This record gives sequence, C-alpha cells and structure tokens, in this order.
Amino acid sequence: MTIESSLALSYYKKVADINQKHGISLVQYQQTGKFYVQKTLQVYNAAVFQQLSAYPLPGIPCIYEAIEDDSGLILIEEYIPGRTLQEMLDADGPLPESRVVDYMVQLCAVLHSLHSSNPPIIHRDIKPSNIIITSDGILKLLDFNAARCADDSAAKDTVLMGTPGFAAPEQFGFGSSDAQTDLYALGILMNLLITGELSHECKVSGPMEPVIRKCIMMERTSRYSTALEVKNALEKIQNRQGTVHEQGTVRRQTAADDWRTFLPPGFRKGKPLSMLLGAMGYITVFCVSLTLQAKDAVTPQEEWFERIITLFYLLGTIFFSANYRNVQKKVPICQSRNPVLRILGIVLVDILLLLFCGVLLTVYGEIWG
Repeated sequence: MTIESSLALSYYKKVADINQKHGISLVQYQQTGKFYVQKTLQVYNAAVFQQLSAYPLPGIPCIYEAIEDDSGLILIEEYIPGRTLQEMLDADGPLPESRVVDYMVQLCAVLHSLHSSNPPIIHRDIKPSNIIITSDGILKLLDFNAARCADDSAAKDTVLMGTPGFAAPEQFGFGSSDAQTDLYALGILMNLLITGELSHECKVSGPMEPVIRKCIMMERTSRYSTALEVKNALEKIQNRQGTVHEQGTVRRQTAADDWRTFLPPGFRKGKPLSMLLGAMGYITVFCVSLTLQAKDAVTPQEEWFERIITLFYLLGTIFFSANYRNVQKKVPICQSRNPVLRILGIVLVDILLLLFCGVLLTVYGEIWG
C-alpha cells in the first residue's frame, strides 16, 4: 500500500462492525462526519471495482476508495440505510406480489445498466441479502464480490462463484456467465419473495408465473435475452395492478397490499401448519390468562385486572420475540449481527416487560386494594 493510500484510509474512523466475519464495518470520515462502509475483500475482480468507481451507476453504492494491499482489496463505499429483502422475509414472511413487482422493476433497471456497461458487468450473486430497500422505497444492489466482466470468448467461468440455490447452471462449470445468468437468479428471487420457498421450480400462479418460468429455464437460450425484456414484462403486470409514480418512485394506490404484515405471528406466512399451531397457541394463552385464579385478589375487579395483565404479558412476549412489525428495530441490541447478543436482547426486553407488569399489579393493589 502506498503512502497516499494509507493517508486516504487514515481519515476514516471505524465506528462499528457490520459483519466482522466478512470484514465489513461502518466508518466515519473525520473531516465531514459522514458515514461510509468499509470492506476488505480476499476474492474479487479488480476490473469490476475500477469500472464501478470510475463510472458510478444508479441503484449501486458509490465507491469512493478502492485500494489493494497484501490483505486484499479495501473498499470505502456509500452507506445506504434500509432493510434488505432477506430481513423483510425473516420479519414478515412472503411479500405481497404487487410489491415484489415494484421492487423487481427497479432491480431490472439496475441490471440493465450493469449489463449495458462497456464491458458488461455480471453480478452473479443476486439474492435477498444483497438487495436493500431504503425508507423511501428505493432499491439498491449491493456486494459485487462475485461480479465479473463478461467475456464472450470464455468457454466457462474460471472461478466458480455464486450462492447455491440462486446460481445458474453455467456458474458451476457448464458455461460462461453472462447477462442471462443474472436473469436466472432474478427468477429464483421473485419465486422466493412471493412464496417464501427457495426452489428451482416455479411455485407461483397468476400473472407472474410465465415471467418466472422463463427466467429460470435451465437452457439459457430459453430465458429472456435482457433485463430490459423482463422489466417490460413486469411493467405490463404493474400497469394492470394499478400503480402510480410519485417523485421517481413507484407507490401503490392502496396500502391493502401490506395486510399480511399486520397479521399476528404464526399467520404472516400463510402456511397451514404454522397457522394451526399459532391458533392453538393463542387459544391456550387466552384460556390460561382469562381463567387465572388469583389467590391474593381481594375483589373480582382485582382478579380480572391480574388476568388482563397476564394476557398482556404473554402476548407482549410472543409479539416481541417474533419481531412483529419489526418491533425489535427499536432496541439496538436486538439488531446485532451476533446471534447471542440478539437473543440476549430479546430475553432482557421480556424480563423488563415482566417487571413492568409486576409494577402495574403492585400499583393497582395499593390504590384499589
């Protein structure tokens, strides 16, 4: 690393680990106070990052520094706050089809820009955790670790990369990656977002079915030729669903598409077994709470108050532990990427809720006892 590169990196102060295992951290530029993401890559294609740094594209984080040293490639890139599609799936289950169409139209526009570059850039790792949605509904495509510049002369990829389940057959030595490789992963992604299932077979029925089926054909010549073709097909579905465009973003005319996110835990994914177990669980909670015999209750009113507080506590712990409506986002420790810390945060909140309910019972007893 040159002195100039070391000096450039010295202006960035590490604030927190985003993913310590993969060498990703949040840093702050000392002169302006702005936040950026710093990554250290061991496996990468330098030509891709040189091109993205020199010619920024919409829908992709801007790269401000790309420095190679003995440890690999050090990147300083734009920090984009928001939720990944994987986080949405984990918290709320499958997404409404109309919202998936909106997001995928945006993703196709990003892919079209990449594939139209000179030379074309193939992402090769399209998956929910690599796509983030900002608070105003803008989609950004992240993580170009597996990306490469398209090479028409190559018979097959020299380095086999991609995420199992999303990677196209040609990424496993059956050919060279090209634009249609990303379109295959796009089809798998749409299938997953709508159904909650990661499958190489189309599980969707309705207007999205033919689009997904064509994207995930094993033979690449049977797939769409370009991301623009997929975008046009999705926009026809979008127009039939009735969307309006506002300030450059696509917004629904009604919020009814998000009704699933308001369903209680156990019912959000729409799976019969989960719904059955959830219904049995809620019936048990209500029966136990509302038939509770409070030995220390002096009056019927006090007994009913204890029953209601018990019900409140049990439902509160269920809803918080299941991250209803992404409530855990309000508690920083529950957002930790360390699973032990995340579980500890949930347990602590449940204990605090228990203490709060105990205080309510004590206060009620002193006032009305």
